[in-house]
Amino acid sequence: MEASYSHYGLGMEALDAGRMEEAIRHFNASLTEGEHFATHMRLYECYKRLNAHEPAKKHIQQAYALNDRSDKVSLEYARTLHEAGSIAQARDVLQKILSRNPSYFPARQLLSDENPPMQ
Repeated sequence: MEASYSHYGLGMEALDAGRMEEAIRHFNASLTEGEHFATHMRLYECYKRLNAHEPAKKHIQQAYALNDRSDKVSLEYARTLHEAGSIAQARDVLQKILSRNPSYFPARQLLSDENPPMQ
């Protein structure tokens, strides 16, 4: 478990410095020691910055599968669904966020963007 934390920390340092390939290596090494939703979330962020949409999608899906109660993970998963055209599924995820955290503004904003008022 200690190696997992060590790699995660090194991955965070690399991510913060903009060294995506290095961050990805460390986060993947962390995953081999033990799977955690936060590591998948960080891999999603790395791949997103690299415009690598398929691996980003895979990691946000896994982060959500491991912890669908994280508002941040759920929001990013909903964004990914929305971008893929799965509007109803994205709306469901956003509504789940708001049912447990009604004041979570990013979810409210994205939900209102998906449901513009009729003109």
